[in-house]
Amino acid sequence: MAASLKNLLNFHAPKYKLISEKSNFENKNSRHQTIVKDHHFNYATEIFLPDVVNLPETLLDEVSTESVYYVVKDLPLYRLADKELVEAFVKKGKMYCLSSKTRIDVGQTVAVVPPGIMILSVDKDVYNQLGLTGSESVFSSKQKKKYTVQINMTDKSFTPGKKNYDRVQWCFKDRLELRFDFLFTWIPDDDSIHSASVAKYFKDAGYSVSLCKLHKSVKTHKNLIMPTFCDLDILENAEKILEWFGAVACDIDVQQGTSDGYVSTFEAPDPAAISTHFSHVRWQGLITPHCISVLIDKLRLLVKAGGLPWAGITVHGFADSPISWARNEHGYQTAGENFYTYIIFPDDSYLLFMAVGSQDVCP
Repeated sequence: MAASLKNLLNFHAPKYKLISEKSNFENKNSRHQTIVKDHHFNYATEIFLPDVVNLPETLLDEVSTESVYYVVKDLPLYRLADKELVEAFVKKGKMYCLSSKTRIDVGQTVAVVPPGIMILSVDKDVYNQLGLTGSESVFSSKQKKKYTVQINMTDKSFTPGKKNYDRVQWCFKDRLELRFDFLFTWIPDDDSIHSASVAKYFKDAGYSVSLCKLHKSVKTHKNLIMPTFCDLDILENAEKILEWFGAVACDIDVQQGTSDGYVSTFEAPDPAAISTHFSHVRWQGLITPHCISVLIDKLRLLVKAGGLPWAGITVHGFADSPISWARNEHGYQTAGENFYTYIIFPDDSYLLFMAVGSQDVCP
C-alpha cells in the first residue's frame, strides 16, 4: 500500500511541447493569422479581461451568432465524399467536419477541413480492410499501428467516372462501410447563401440533424492578483504564465508571494497587480477559426479603446481530432491537449503561447 502511494505521488506529468513568441499584429512577418486559420477544430475559447466591470454585449454576441453548428447522426463516409455535396458545399465555402465521440488512440477518427481535404486516422485492421492508399502514422508503435489517409475532394480527378473518385466510393461502400456521428459547420463563400443549407441537405437525404449552440459561462473575480507582464522574461516564465491562466479558468485561488497554501500553490508571475473586477468568459462547442479571428480583432479594439492593460484569449482544440495545426498529425496517448493563448496589449503587440502533447508536430 505504501509503495503504491509512493508511486502515485511520484507520477510524472505528461510530456508536452511549448512554443512562445512575441510580436506585433501590424508586423508583416507576424504569423497570427496563420496560427488561427490553421487550427481547424476548436472546442472552447475563453477570454480574460482585467478591470472590466461591464462586458461589451457586442463582444459576447459576436461569438454566439457566429458559431452555430450541427450534429448529423450515423452518416456513412461515402455520403460525406459524395460529388453532389462536394460541388454544392465543399467547393463553395469552408467545410469543417469532425467525427464525434471517437477516440484517436483506440479507434477511427475522420475530419474534413478546407479546402476540402478528408483526413482519416485508422488502425491497421481498418486500413487493410479499407484498401485506400495512406501512410503510417509518425506516432505508430510496434504494439499499435496507426495509419493516416488524406483525400483531396476538390482535385480534378475526384469526379464520377474517374479512377480516383470511383475507387474511394467503392472502398467506402463495398469494402468497408464506415459510419460516424459528425459535428459540422459550413461558411459559404457567398454571403447571400445561408450556412444552414448544408444541414438541410443532410436532412433531405434522410439523416437526423440537430442544431447546436455554444454554451457560454461568465465569471467575475474580485480583487484578483494578476501579472502585469512588465519587464517579465517570457521564455523563463512561459509555464508559470500558462499555469496562472489555467488557475483562473478553473477558479483556483491564486496566491502571491507565498506557496504555503494547502489547497493551491499557484502564484501570479511577478510583477503583479490587483484587478478589482476581472472577467472571464468561456464558450464551448465547435468554434470556427473565422470566429476566433473576429474575436481577436474585437479584443484588440477593446484594449486600445478601453484603457485595459491587456486582454487574454485561450483557444482549445479537440483532444481527439486527427490533426492539430494545418494537417499536422495529432495523437493523444497520455495528453491530447493542443491549445494556444494570446496576450494582447494596447500597442498591438502580443505574446503567443502554443502547447501540444508529445504526439503532435510543432506548429
